[in-house]
Amino acid sequence: MSENDALRKVQKAETALLEIFAGICEENRLRYYLAYGTLIGAVRHRGFIPWDDDIDVMMPRPDYEKFLEITRTGLPEGVRVDHYTREGYRFYGSNVRFVNDRMQFAVPRGREVEWQSVWIDVIPMDGLPADERKRERQLKRFLRNTLFLRVAVTAREGAQEGLPRGRVERIALFLNTRLKLGKLLSIRSVQKKIDRTKRKYDYDSSEWVHGWVFAYKGKCVYRREDFMEGSELPFEGRLYRVPRNCDRVLRTIYGDYMTPPPEEKRVASHCVGFREEGNPEETGD
Repeated sequence: MSENDALRKVQKAETALLEIFAGICEENRLRYYLAYGTLIGAVRHRGFIPWDDDIDVMMPRPDYEKFLEITRTGLPEGVRVDHYTREGYRFYGSNVRFVNDRMQFAVPRGREVEWQSVWIDVIPMDGLPADERKRERQLKRFLRNTLFLRVAVTAREGAQEGLPRGRVERIALFLNTRLKLGKLLSIRSVQKKIDRTKRKYDYDSSEWVHGWVFAYKGKCVYRREDFMEGSELPFEGRLYRVPRNCDRVLRTIYGDYMTPPPEEKRVASHCVGFREEGNPEETGD
């Protein structure tokens, strides 16, 4: 199977997981919005960006916390919430991964192939102070805490082989190999600290809000009025909730998001296989 075939199978599996997620939100009247590359896909392609391989959604903090509570029971077989407050969590970030363990995809790790469960990322949205300087200080706290989390995780798990190493991971590796600081940090404690910092400002009473994603750092700052009750757009054949002002939200992060990048920058997934539990046919290496 080609990488393109495997990628499309992963996209369909993630879409099925998004349908389950949206159904839970609709049944319980929880707010959510398609976000980041997924939102670009909805606006520009009415589905996935053709070379994209993940789904991101954001939820205001009150709804996010309710989602965590509701999903303690009653999920379909094989579907789970991966979060540091849950037993046996496997994802070391401070956000939620909504996972289907019955569907897996393969990615190369050096000379080996690693099978991972399909997931979608669920990112909490929190308030920010009205004062610009205070907002900048708050965002710097997130950046610092995220660095500490990377250091703690790298000390125990090692750096992921075969992946490009950004500046933060290079710092984490230095601190671990030279100064041995990583093992002094508790992963769980850092995760709790990140959440405490995020919750400092109430979402529903703040003019400014954010959905912290490390890759975008200080760019993920929005006016709450651009979300509010939201709107709907089609994504892979079904309507999903999106921000009320998609254009301003996307321009805040990407600028001209309607013009696709040059061919050489359309980085496709490196997924090399897909398999589903109960299906005897396994694809990929």
